[in-house]
Amino acid sequence: MAEPAFVLRVAGFLALLVSAGWMAARVERRGVDLFAAIWWGLAITSVAGVLLARSGRFSLTALGAAVAAAGVLAAAIDRVRGPATSSPASAGTVAPWVPRVAGLAAVATFAWCWPPFETFMAAADSTMYVDAGIHLARTGSYEVADTVTPLVPPDAKRLLFASVGLFDQGPYVRLPGGLLMGARDATSATPAFFPLLSTWTGILAALGGPSLAPAIAPLGVGLAVWAVTLFAGETFGVAAAVTTALIFVANFAVWWFGRFAMSEPLTIAFLWGAFVFLGRGLPVTAGDTPVIKRRKKALLEGLF
Repeated sequence: MAEPAFVLRVAGFLALLVSAGWMAARVERRGVDLFAAIWWGLAITSVAGVLLARSGRFSLTALGAAVAAAGVLAAAIDRVRGPATSSPASAGTVAPWVPRVAGLAAVATFAWCWPPFETFMAAADSTMYVDAGIHLARTGSYEVADTVTPLVPPDAKRLLFASVGLFDQGPYVRLPGGLLMGARDATSATPAFFPLLSTWTGILAALGGPSLAPAIAPLGVGLAVWAVTLFAGETFGVAAAVTTALIFVANFAVWWFGRFAMSEPLTIAFLWGAFVFLGRGLPVTAGDTPVIKRRKKALLEGLF
């Protein structure tokens, strides 16, 4: 049974994320659904988390304050702009079963990929993503202190710490495939990988401890399947949504990437989430000329 404090932290974090996302989505001046609220909340939280981590001030409290501030700012902008439109979040021609199928596919994918592999050591890139997040949750920064490098003689530094930049200008490899330094005499190093995923493993570690950090794997895959399935359904109809959901849920590659932390699922989720918003921003309306209608449809079909 989960501890009450953990449940409260997770519930509070989700409520804050969705609330801020909901207010930000209203600024678009169209209806808001759960998908729009969650994706806007994810975007706000991701940007705030990365900026806090880069500045060395990351913590669950600071992140919550930043997300709340963004939500308040969005609410103020929405209030100044006046009442939002009553039009639906997606096109009126989208079948009501499309968002349901997409949501069910996301939940099914998450359940199928649970529990994630515990890649705390000896799992290549996944280990770096997980451990960097745990380090972030503990220290508030991506940077890892290094007390050894200053003791290494200059000639040995040039031999041991190769440059990955032009003309030997850095950054320099501190740990092959893992850590980089800004200078050969630096007293700290930073992870060499995609910082967004490490930020989310850090958020999860701050919420539930190090053991929760790998949960970003099934979460990321679930979000990715939700976005792709929703885009397919809103573009081609409910039959396409069902087919896409079945293809993804039954795909071994989806299951595999849903078991250990890697950057691909979260990237797919954000990319296809952007496509969903693009499709909603380009609805085929009665006022469109036949040429405009064909161009809009061709653009969305080409993306898929």
